[in-house]
Amino acid sequence: MIMFSQSFCHVCNMMKKDVFTDESVAEYLNTHFTSLELDIEDDDTLGYKTFGTPTFYFLDASTKEILEIKIGGSTVKGMLKKLHTIVKDVKEKEI
Repeated sequence: MIMFSQSFCHVCNMMKKDVFTDESVAEYLNTHFTSLELDIEDDDTLGYKTFGTPTFYFLDASTKEILEIKIGGSTVKGMLKKLHTIVKDVKEKEI
């Protein structure tokens, strides 16, 4: 998962402070994802398009997009739902 952010983005900062520090979100991310945050002010966007911040890309091991781009923040409940859906969809495609 790549999260494109900006230091002044209040939604990005809320996600980092309230959502990604939640024990259930952190545990699920650490178990099922490799996470990367890139600040679009300072970092190379690696060729990915950003449509505001936060912009999330979900990629497989070969960096192929496995889900539509997600733009905007989320609650703990919303983020967990999205993460569970991604893992379920990937597993179903592997069968």
